Amino acid sequence: MIKLFPILESSYNIYQVTVLLKNYKDFSKTEILDQIRAVPFVIRVKIEENDRLHQISKGHDYEYSLVKIKYLNVFGEASRGIKEVHDIIVAGHDNFHKIKGVIKFQPLIRTLKKIK
Repeated sequence: MIKLFPILESSYNIYQVTVLLKNYKDFSKTEILDQIRAVPFVIRVKIEENDRLHQISKGHDYEYSLVKIKYLNVFGEASRGIKEVHDIIVAGHDNFHKIKGVIKFQPLIRTLKKIK
């Protein structure tokens, strides 16, 4: 059996970026992260705990999180790849609806790095 990941790895670049995610508290964070995982080109989604962001979110109907995302870049420039992911999440595209509950999905471009 042929493994797909090594084939993809040899054809495209894989990048990682940290994203500031703002979502409504009445939507399940797990559900939102699962929907992000289903976005084309996204390989891995991992939430990072941040006490400062939890403090900022107290008393509001929204919450902030830092999320690390690994994605497959097929668009040449690395920042263009994460912009495509961003656009799908906040506005939807073709067969993908925007992810409900997401208020803001802001890639921190300074954290963008090539993995492979």
